[in-house]
Parts: sequence; C-alpha cells; structure tokens
Amino acid sequence: MPFFRPLPLMTAASVAALAVLIALGTWQMQRRAEKHEFLGALADKAESEPVSLEVALTSADPRYVRVRIEAPANCE
Repeated sequence: MPFFRPLPLMTAASVAALAVLIALGTWQMQRRAEKHEFLGALADKAESEPVSLEVALTSADPRYVRVRIEAPANCE
C-alpha cells in the first residue's frame, strides 16, 4: 500500500495560488459589471438626439455625446 504524506510547503503554495485565482476571478466579475454598465450608458447616449457643440462642451460629462456641427453659410 502506497504511503501518502502531504508536504506543508506544497499545501501552502496551493492554498496561496487558490486564493490568488479566486481574487482574480472576483476582480474579473467586477470588471464585467462595470463594462456592462458603461456599454448601457453608451447605448443610451448613442440613441439620444445630437446637441450643438457649445451645449456638449458645457455639459457635466461631455464624453460620448452626439454632437451636431453646422458649417457657416458663407464657407467655400
């Protein structure tokens, strides 16, 4: 009958590696939730009506805002 003896160093390394992998998996799930939230906000802004550049630049969050720019009539 073979004799099994757990090695304390290998056991500690395995437990530490498991803890790191669980932490990384948790972090990935949090990043996934943040990305879904961002993509939802981006989709809402993409469906909104375009605003003038002045209004967009004075808004609280001018990122990813649809902007309407009109050229002057005498532009040649």
